Amino acid sequence: MSNVRYLDFRACMDLVSERMIREIPTINAGGCAFFASELIKRMRDAGITNINVAIFGDPLEYDPNKVPNVNDVEHEMILNEFDLFDLEDWNANGVSFAHVVIEWNGTHWDAIDPFVEDYWKCWPRYEGSFNEEVLHYIGQYPYGWNPTYDREYDERVREILDESFDLLH
Repeated sequence: MSNVRYLDFRACMDLVSERMIREIPTINAGGCAFFASELIKRMRDAGITNINVAIFGDPLEYDPNKVPNVNDVEHEMILNEFDLFDLEDWNANGVSFAHVVIEWNGTHWDAIDPFVEDYWKCWPRYEGSFNEEVLHYIGQYPYGWNPTYDREYDERVREILDESFDLLH
């Protein structure tokens, strides 16, 4: 059970969104996994539970007749000795990363718009919840992501999240 009310979290994320749009508008163009990994850390620190990491795939690289479950893919990758911390190995095993969001309390949350359902409705969402430890690693590593997002903003992203989450305490 979470000790953070939805409306308080929504206000916090509205502040994050306003600041991201103004200060780092390219965050969702290659920095979404980094943002999600940083967001989930602050959510956990705030006592928020029942969090999922949702992966939306690229419709051009996606077979609509077979919806992969990221947890099943992870298990198969371990059995076949693939590197869970290598983005290309995930891609080779059928999981593309068009967008990474945090799913909590029935809502998908990303850096720019807390309610991304309408925009991402046409993009396939992989079943399951992505491994948080793997997300943290691959989100920190710039290789394989859209290069539009400048990794020099990483520290500013952390600061914005910290300052916004201070409102929850």
